[in-house]
Amino acid sequence: HYSDKGSSAALTTVYAAILRRSGEPDKAKALLEKVVAGPPSGDLVRAQLELARLDRDMGDLRGARSAYADASKSGSFDARFESGLLAIDDRDPAGGRDTLDLLVKEAGDHPPPDLLLEAARARALVGDHAGAKVLLDQAEKLPATPTWKLERERGRLALRQGQFSEAVAAFTKALDSSGGDAETFLLAADAAGTEEKGTLADKIRKLVNERLKGRPEAKIVEGKLLIAAGKAAEAETAYKAAKEALKAEKATPRRLAQADYGLAYVAYSNQNTADAQNDFELVNNEDPSIADAYLFAADLAKDKKKAYALAQNAVKFNPDSPSGWLVVGKLAAQVHDKKMLADAIGRLQTIAPGGDELEELQTLR
Repeated sequence: HYSDKGSSAALTTVYAAILRRSGEPDKAKALLEKVVAGPPSGDLVRAQLELARLDRDMGDLRGARSAYADASKSGSFDARFESGLLAIDDRDPAGGRDTLDLLVKEAGDHPPPDLLLEAARARALVGDHAGAKVLLDQAEKLPATPTWKLERERGRLALRQGQFSEAVAAFTKALDSSGGDAETFLLAADAAGTEEKGTLADKIRKLVNERLKGRPEAKIVEGKLLIAAGKAAEAETAYKAAKEALKAEKATPRRLAQADYGLAYVAYSNQNTADAQNDFELVNNEDPSIADAYLFAADLAKDKKKAYALAQNAVKFNPDSPSGWLVVGKLAAQVHDKKMLADAIGRLQTIAPGGDELEELQTLR
């Protein structure tokens, strides 16, 4: 039905969407740019949204943000929702959380399940664990909520809060029906490193090559499992292969951060301080929500004030981390910040009242 000699804006947009999905992005972009240069209309908004998706897939995140912003001016839910997800993937989890929270508020008593789950994810990533749980509990009551994604997000929360057995159980369930969702595998691999029997790790190994075949995340998952098995050299090879593949795909910063974090950890383990420092700094820039990266960077920092600032970022993004508050408290004592030391002790009294971290900090008063 489409003709180069003349077709409606609606048909052209649909045809461009098909071209994007079938591997002809340049042709699709040329068609969409002609449509978005036209007069305002509902068809124009749909073309702007498709152009944003095209730019996103091609790695032009600045162009994608601009096109999403244009489409959002009309109030398009899809444009606003996807722009929030893009913010998370492009170094701004806090901005993504704000966008998704606003959409939840506007949805009132009838929020779509996926909006609740993505908003819960965003809240968890910026450290609002209580707020994330509220949305997950709300999503659980909706009949259309995908169980695997609900379990994935409950597992994420449990992992961040140090509830490792709960995390393993949640990801074991999530993997049953998550299909090729890469984030489920990445989180499950993190949780697998905390278990003793290796049951979850075995399940991941059986599924990952089939479901993530040919995707860079398969190598990252491999690297995580190798790290847990104490095979750092083999893990480094897997992470390097993943990074090259991600760069070839023009992947988002958040996807790259997973490979870079693995390489940073290997360098740290090998006491390669210079490379580890550079890699952790890169990770902090690519995905600010990876709280442990700040702790490793703080451990490597020679300047105490810089280390202190890094440690505070760690507990900002994960306020339920006992190890994070231990580092903050110890550095607070060293820079003579008595108030922060008291705050760290108070936080540990809430989240880990019987832990060694609290006992150690109390000796520094």
